[in-house]
Amino acid sequence: MSTPNHPYEVSLSGSFTGSPQAVLDRLSLHCSSSRALNMREVVLEPRWWDGQGEGVLLRCRREEGRWSLCALMRPEPERLYPDVTVRAAIYSFVHSGDALAFASGLGYKRKTELWRKGYTFFRGDLVVHVFRSEAVDSHSNLPVPPHPSAPYEVEIKSAPQRHLGDTHAPSPLVGVVEEVLEIRTLLKGLVDLERAEV
Repeated sequence: MSTPNHPYEVSLSGSFTGSPQAVLDRLSLHCSSSRALNMREVVLEPRWWDGQGEGVLLRCRREEGRWSLCALMRPEPERLYPDVTVRAAIYSFVHSGDALAFASGLGYKRKTELWRKGYTFFRGDLVVHVFRSEAVDSHSNLPVPPHPSAPYEVEIKSAPQRHLGDTHAPSPLVGVVEEVLEIRTLLKGLVDLERAEV
């Protein structure tokens, strides 16, 4: 029996209140580069999905004038990966046209929509977002500034890695999981990063 050869994404997330400066300083010391984050994110679900089974979520992100789409499967069981979220994830970029209209044509409807504003850090194949979420005004389609006491969120994601299922060689996922957990250790005491099922 062969193991599916899907690309997998490894992630952790968490939130904290107060000033983000200590988190930003810590990441600046241990990451190769950073930039400002101003991203619109729309998560869509199948229009006829009842929430059971293997429904595929679609995450549409627009950053720097370009849309990306990511098909997200359900996370792997916690017993396999107790410390991180691992899920099959297939990425593609939309080079022209309306990404949301395309997704609607595939039978998807909007589940959530928000803007992420903050910072993006890069460390090898990992991307770390530190941001505040802003709701979207339904009339103007523009972000609504958050309350001054709103928490900051931290999200670590890996570039998708293939899990080859070769029993004679370590899975590429093993190294990626270790890299993600290193970031968790670096931020210990500032923010608790955990597995997320969403």
